[in-house]
Amino acid sequence: MGLAVCGMHYTGMSAAEFWCGDDELLMKLPREGADLVLLMIMMVTWIALYFDQTLLEKMAFSDPLTGLQNRHSMNHHFESKLGGSAHSALLFLDLDQFKLINDTLGHDIGDLLIKEVAARLQQFLGEDRYVFRLGGGDEFLLLAGEMSRQAVETMAQQILEDIRKVYILGGNELYITGSIGISYAPQHGTDRSGLLKAADSAMYHAKRLGKNQFCSFNSELEQKLIRRMEIEKGLRIALASGQFTLHYQPKWNAERNCPVGFEALLRWNHPKYGLVAPNEFIPIAEETGLIVGMTRWVLEQACSDCADWNKPAGGKLGVSVNLSINIFESMNLMDMIMAALQHASLPPDMLELEITESIVMKDAPEVIRQLLPLQEMGVTISMDNFGSGYSFLGAIDQIPFHTLKIDKHYMQESDSPSKRAIINTFITLANQLNLELVAEGVETERQLDFLRAAGCTIMQGYYFKKPMPRGELDRWLSDLNREAG
Repeated sequence: MGLAVCGMHYTGMSAAEFWCGDDELLMKLPREGADLVLLMIMMVTWIALYFDQTLLEKMAFSDPLTGLQNRHSMNHHFESKLGGSAHSALLFLDLDQFKLINDTLGHDIGDLLIKEVAARLQQFLGEDRYVFRLGGGDEFLLLAGEMSRQAVETMAQQILEDIRKVYILGGNELYITGSIGISYAPQHGTDRSGLLKAADSAMYHAKRLGKNQFCSFNSELEQKLIRRMEIEKGLRIALASGQFTLHYQPKWNAERNCPVGFEALLRWNHPKYGLVAPNEFIPIAEETGLIVGMTRWVLEQACSDCADWNKPAGGKLGVSVNLSINIFESMNLMDMIMAALQHASLPPDMLELEITESIVMKDAPEVIRQLLPLQEMGVTISMDNFGSGYSFLGAIDQIPFHTLKIDKHYMQESDSPSKRAIINTFITLANQLNLELVAEGVETERQLDFLRAAGCTIMQGYYFKKPMPRGELDRWLSDLNREAG
């Protein structure tokens, strides 16, 4: 720019003629004045460029809310300083339940909390120690070099202790915890991507262990990460490849000694891992959104099977299907139910939808809004795993439930007097609200006798029958009909 200014100046000066009155007076003006003005222009230009570059660099490499270095700065540090260090460590911090604070108190309080957390983290800055805020959320990264594993873990514990101290923000007294995942170079990688992925995996493992703790990445976590990636990849093609099947577990009426319906349970035969447990692949399907397509298939298949197994004897053995919160969030529940019922020519009262307490607690008004039209159609609504999580007894009469299913945990400990007292309370509650009660997890005759004496007649569990594929179900029903006839 300086050369351009000089070039333009001298070119213009040589081409221009100025008259200021007397030519002799004009000739007496010193040329040094013009050079001085030019020098001042160049100096101002250089100073402006310097400040622009400094300001832009600061904006590019710092987080505007907290003043901490941002992801771009972190990338720069990996490339120029700590990326190849044999003793570097990454501590990936994520605040627990931060979204709840944003949702309940607002984003302004959330921003104040983030700034306070950042201020507490700055005390851990030092030689070869850097703190970054990743993105615009509640994730922070501490990059440390030349520290032993014991020193890193001690620092992680100190960070967690500082994070959970009380916050006074906007007149609110807040408490929050954090989860930390730790990875080390070069054991867990030599580049940014590998180390971040390892620390992130360790952090999520710390959350699964109960939050408010740190976890270091290790070979076991690495194998779990590889398995999870392969399961997620496999889920994307499992539906189209016909790898899913449905098994059905009967709901038994102990008073009449006969089945009254079946629960559809999804099973997956992975080409590499064989049968994968639902509690492993369902959460992954929910995280990726694949659960919506899977549930659509389950509904259609279960309704078709239900229509088929009722044809021979003209029975009324309905089918129940479990729903995820993702189905309500997709706003496709009504369309999915209508399509499945019409495809199978199944009456609505033969279909039961099972949802959990946590689904209702997440957004009760929206869940109710979507369930009410289905209830009016005749579809049965059931609360699954009742008593296993959040409690909303004060609002249970507002939810369009027909059935409460006692969580199997209570039956596993049914010899305990306290658990028996709770089960009796559930039975009394269901009777007073005119709701059907189903006890899950019945496995022994002792449990059966207790439930009968307490007034619960509908049960489900291995004592009566394990989940079975459709072919076995048909034979089982045929045997029951033969015995009854």
